[in-house]
Amino acid sequence: MAAALRVGAPMDRLRPELGGIPRVAHRLQAIPPIDGIAIYDNAVSTVPESTMSAIEALPRGIRWIAGGKTKASRSRALARLAAERCACIYSYGDAGPELARALEPSGAPAVVCATLAQAFERARRDARPGEVILYSPAFPSFDQYRNFTERGAGIPFRW
Repeated sequence: MAAALRVGAPMDRLRPELGGIPRVAHRLQAIPPIDGIAIYDNAVSTVPESTMSAIEALPRGIRWIAGGKTKASRSRALARLAAERCACIYSYGDAGPELARALEPSGAPAVVCATLAQAFERARRDARPGEVILYSPAFPSFDQYRNFTERGAGIPFRW
């Protein structure tokens, strides 16, 4: 787009063309809303930094689902950001309790679940029309899945 603009292509002709480019799966991908609840799939996130970018890209009041294999105390900065921007954090797996402990000083609400499916079910039950659910694990998948692709393929978006 930058190259086309540089050689004089009009923006109004470029914008519709960009809308037809498919997004890459599991990379802050908007899923069709369910009951007025916006859902974003960012299953590719296996490090806190990429989840922080996703949280910053969405409006405040996010219901964030996170978890996976713990990475020894890498969740403090992520917890601070989540406390500022998330309505509730639903953590699961090996990293679930660690993330909840990191959130305790901020007073941010956190619900620890055993599995990803349980975290989704709880977030869906708590969410109201107009809210956003973000699935952005922030941790590797190796506690319950072989890789992030398998974890992403098993996301229960259809409640």
